[in-house]
Amino acid sequence: MRLLLSSLLAGLALVLAGTATAQTTPDTFEEDAFEDAAYEALIAIGNEDWATATARLQPIVAADPTYLSTTLEGSAAYWLGHAHAAQDRSAAAHVTWKRGLLALNARGLFDAQLAEAFVRSTFAGSHTDDEDLASRTFLAVLEALDTLPGSDLYPLLEPHLVGLQVIVPEAMRAEVGLDAWIEERGTSSLAPETGARLSAWWRGQDLSPATPLNERLLEHLRRVAYAQRQYDLDEGVDERGPVYVRLGDPTKVTEVQFDRGRFLAKVIDPNPNIRLSDFYANEFWYYDHLGPDAQFLFVNKDGAFKQGTVRDLLPPALRSGIGPSLRGLNKAVATARTLEEIYLQLSLHDSDYASRYVEMSSFVGLLDEGSPRVPGTSLSSDRPDLFVLSALAQGVVEDDQLTLRQEENTPDSFSNEFDDAEPLPATVRHARFLDPDGTTRTELYWGVPPGGLEPSRRMRQDVRRVGYNAEDYLMVATLSQRNAAYQARTIEQRRHVLPDIGSTPEASLAPLTYTLAGDTSLYHVAVQFEQYAARLDRDGTPLSTGPRVLVNT
Repeated sequence: MRLLLSSLLAGLALVLAGTATAQTTPDTFEEDAFEDAAYEALIAIGNEDWATATARLQPIVAADPTYLSTTLEGSAAYWLGHAHAAQDRSAAAHVTWKRGLLALNARGLFDAQLAEAFVRSTFAGSHTDDEDLASRTFLAVLEALDTLPGSDLYPLLEPHLVGLQVIVPEAMRAEVGLDAWIEERGTSSLAPETGARLSAWWRGQDLSPATPLNERLLEHLRRVAYAQRQYDLDEGVDERGPVYVRLGDPTKVTEVQFDRGRFLAKVIDPNPNIRLSDFYANEFWYYDHLGPDAQFLFVNKDGAFKQGTVRDLLPPALRSGIGPSLRGLNKAVATARTLEEIYLQLSLHDSDYASRYVEMSSFVGLLDEGSPRVPGTSLSSDRPDLFVLSALAQGVVEDDQLTLRQEENTPDSFSNEFDDAEPLPATVRHARFLDPDGTTRTELYWGVPPGGLEPSRRMRQDVRRVGYNAEDYLMVATLSQRNAAYQARTIEQRRHVLPDIGSTPEASLAPLTYTLAGDTSLYHVAVQFEQYAARLDRDGTPLSTGPRVLVNT
């Protein structure tokens, strides 16, 4: 049936191409016909005649989804998917790329264009069922950096390399030349074996060795796709993108609004030279789960959001010309009222701005009352310029301190992988021994301190809500032994029943020893501890397990 279909398609392609010879063998006959159709597709693609390109490529891909065309410099499946995407048929494009990828994989072939297109389509289109395949394909594309010409692959990988620059450690970025490559946008070369090193690094980031998926990589690729769509990540001009790739969704997003009635009446209406359009769009991102210093202010001054400070929220008209002249004094009053509004709104979400608001609000109150002097100072409401200039200078110092604390106390990256559970305070130590037979043995010693097995009150309520008693639990420990490139070799699981934790809140887990033996080379060991609510029978045997309550890796 395949031979007949191929012959029919080849004949159709020959009619379209108008070239054939009676002496051509069947295999050559088919290939020549496909290449003739591919040539017509190439012309159509150059003319952006996507309907014709689709019509020429579909018979080829239907007959052989692995067909690699020298004319097209790639697989016919890639270009057919590209033609579908150009006609806003994203679902058809994704299906075509997936089919081509699987067919090529089965034959041990690789098309970097098709592979990258499938990865991008999977995460941009939220095809969750394909994410595992796409993440493994992404690592294969990275590894192709070591075998394919950089001039061919770098443009494809640019958004991914930009995303990697955000989270890969600084020392590693320098070693492989990633920072230099991003800065020069591909005109420099990455170091040899960069692909293998990045791929191994990603396998080492797997936060959940108990599963066959690399959830951290999946999370990263989802974030990159979102940041690319929302913040033009690879363009590098919207600084919200890198923060999103690093830390994910903020706990809350607010903005300082300047269209409020009181502000309009006090600042905009009395000052004809100050317009509402002079004030910048802005976003304030808070990551409450990462501590009080994980906050980012973004200000849109020139069409793109950049990280900024309170001073950046002031339009140029309110940042200069403040002085003792009548006009300068009026500017000072308008600036004071603007700062009061900014600090008021920010103090509702961040206590760091509360003291600034109190000080500025007190001064504005004196202006409204016509009081001559600021209590406890030598400043008077007759000279608001002096107070405002002092406040602006002090604000710069305080904003610099906030930025420094943010850099010091906010993690370089954060995963939401374990948001469903609370941290388990497991203590782990390890030692490696040389055995008489020349192999090595690794022993892991671990335990949980008193009180560490008890979930929080909120978590216990959640457990009871789904029908478990919040007293009996099951601990599952997963050991994953990996080779030097962090590829999994062996996985073992150990289970420990934890009854009556609710009645013994200071319960602990006595130190346990796990042993991994019989190796002669470098290897890595990843361990994951998960505590689940459980339903036990009278003998303590687990009958069923409920939600995960505590976890540590």
